[in-house]
Amino acid sequence: MMYLDKLLTLIPQADKFPRYGFYDANGKISYNISETDKLFITGFFSSDQLSEPPASKDIGFDIGWKNSTVNMTWTKIYSSQIFTSTSLVYTYYDFKTAMKDKIQLKGCSRFFHLVSC
Repeated sequence: MMYLDKLLTLIPQADKFPRYGFYDANGKISYNISETDKLFITGFFSSDQLSEPPASKDIGFDIGWKNSTVNMTWTKIYSSQIFTSTSLVYTYYDFKTAMKDKIQLKGCSRFFHLVSC
C-alpha cells in the first residue's frame, strides 16, 4: 500500500495535487505431490486509483485499474530429459475512467462518464 496521502499532509497546498493510491500483492505455493509430480500455484493482484486534487474547480476525474491473475501448473517428470507442464490460468483486467466538468453552464453541470472493460 502507498502512503502518499500521509506525505501530502507535510506539503503546503497539498490539496492542489492529484490523489493516487495503489497496492500490489503476489505469492507462490509449491507442493511436491511425488518425486515426479509437482504442483505450483501463483497469483498477482493489483489495484491503482488516481483522482482529482481536492482543490480542483474546473475538471474532476477518477481513473482506476485492476489486474488479477492466478496460475496453477502441474509438472510431470518422466526422465531427466522429458517432462510436461500443464497450466490452468485465470486473468482479469478492469479499467474505468470518469470525468466531470465542474464549471456550471446555465444552472447545470455537464458530466462525462466513460467505461471500458
